[in-house]
Amino acid sequence: MARLAGDEFTVILPAVGDAGVAGGIAEAILERIAAPYRLAGELVVVSASIGVATWPKDADNAEDLLVCADQAMFAAKEEGRNRWKVFTQALLQAERERLRITQDLRTALASGQFALHYQPIVNLRTGKVCKAEALIRWDHPVRGPIHPADFIAVAEESGLIIDIGRWVLTEALDQLARWQVLLGKGFQISVNKSPVEFCAPASGPESWSSMIERRNVPVGSLVIEITEGSLMEQNADVMDQLSRFQAAGIEIALDDFGTGYSSLSYLRRLDIDYIKIDQSFIRSLTRGPDDVALCHAIISMAHALRIRVIAEGIETESQRDILLAAGCDYGQGHFFCPPVEASAFEAYVSAVT
Repeated sequence: MARLAGDEFTVILPAVGDAGVAGGIAEAILERIAAPYRLAGELVVVSASIGVATWPKDADNAEDLLVCADQAMFAAKEEGRNRWKVFTQALLQAERERLRITQDLRTALASGQFALHYQPIVNLRTGKVCKAEALIRWDHPVRGPIHPADFIAVAEESGLIIDIGRWVLTEALDQLARWQVLLGKGFQISVNKSPVEFCAPASGPESWSSMIERRNVPVGSLVIEITEGSLMEQNADVMDQLSRFQAAGIEIALDDFGTGYSSLSYLRRLDIDYIKIDQSFIRSLTRGPDDVALCHAIISMAHALRIRVIAEGIETESQRDILLAAGCDYGQGHFFCPPVEASAFEAYVSAVT
């Protein structure tokens, strides 16, 4: 056994050439590491992630074998940590794809490959389009459209999401100014801000707060959507940035509500303006009374805290009707309109007005 660096260690099993046997040993190591122990009078529990690679199946030299084990270890972390993972060629291909996406992302912003699409957010009671969510799209010059799910995580890992996020905010604010003239001063645009972006400096000319302040964004016209992951990183910087946004009249929405570690204390302490019920809840609405009751409970809880509710992923009239009857305030989804370019968004609003 040897320590590589920091919290990474290598275990060499010279008599084991079968990944299944090595996996059993990895499981035993995890169990031993996870056993509680006392440190300075406190009970401490730690966990580990283990990657397994075998010679000569995965690599024929020590350096490449370590690389393979490292990739398997990171795959174990991504699956939830406290587990082991065996290296496969699929992992190698995924790593190559990640590196390729990272490299292409570095030039995508400068060469104008990104665009924003907008998805209408509808007042369920009146049917009026009163908001839009700005969503990034990437049209690769060789590979064509790349789905956000295939590049957002890579952008976060590489830190490129910070510059991309600033570009998204700039474009969305430009569009907001135009639509407040065309669609009315009460129109809102919401922009997503990932947990990684909260690591960028909260002040300075390139900070979101400064960008918004320079634009003189009208109070209540911009919504910043954050994830529960941002709330879990409840450090002083995150709290300070959210406070700055709210002081500037920017509203805060908690995205994908119910899929993570939602806490009522977060909602109360941060004075969240909206929660967005995740589409996984919406898809199950027609399955039975229990799912409808859960949705009712979420909406009632939010309203009791003076939080407005947006339902994501509405795909059918039945889902819309159930949400309306439950008192949900707003909805978005393909039942109304998918994310579209600005001109198509305007055409949709015109058609339903």
